[in-house]
Amino acid sequence: MKKTTMTSGEIAKLCGINKKTLFYYDEIGLLKPAAVASNGYRSYTIAQADRISQIKALQSVGMSLEEIERQLETKDLAHGLQTLREQQQKIERKAEELLRVQSALSLKIGELEQFEKQGANHVFTAWHGARWLKVDEVPIGDGLITNYLSDGYDFGIMLDGPSSSTTVKKYLQTPKESANFEKTEGLYASIHFIANEKELMDDARNALAILNESGKTLAGPAFLKDVAGDFISFGNGQAAFLLSIRVENE
Repeated sequence: MKKTTMTSGEIAKLCGINKKTLFYYDEIGLLKPAAVASNGYRSYTIAQADRISQIKALQSVGMSLEEIERQLETKDLAHGLQTLREQQQKIERKAEELLRVQSALSLKIGELEQFEKQGANHVFTAWHGARWLKVDEVPIGDGLITNYLSDGYDFGIMLDGPSSSTTVKKYLQTPKESANFEKTEGLYASIHFIANEKELMDDARNALAILNESGKTLAGPAFLKDVAGDFISFGNGQAAFLLSIRVENE
């Protein structure tokens, strides 16, 4: 005789899930056993394996169990199709976000690899592409705070001569339409240094002095940025920074 029912262990094994998951489906009403014996043993039909397959398929595209239950209960094709379209849009937005995260992580890895190669307090040159920036003068207050939560990944500080003791120019890389400054393409002299937040501006100006004494003809503002400080700790509240300024006629 062909077997028409399975134990909880058998259907769990067949569907590649554990029994706890199966019991949880029962608890929330997503998949009730076909029968429960007087001794508490659950039995399931072969058709219920298809139901589990549907659940796992919908989970694989990011739907919650609550959303899955509604999707499986609907008998209206148009409604079910609309739900899948909405889920597709969610996935597309998530994919875009993951691409942004991947790009940011690649940028930070590149910055750290460059720091590892060049070391601190060593002048080197590198080609920088053009960048559109949004520059704002902001108060320093009790200390200059620059981090991922307040500024995102692509932020920095501009140094363009003597500055106020109470304000500083912060920049953020941005699309051209929202920018108010263009960082020009060209060869830049750069230097890494280690500093903490409280001494950052003093250490940055010391680094700028080293660049000015390098024998290169420099022009324009200097660009100061954190080197993956939100990703790697250097201890004692310190982080690595990169200071760059364009080289003229080289």
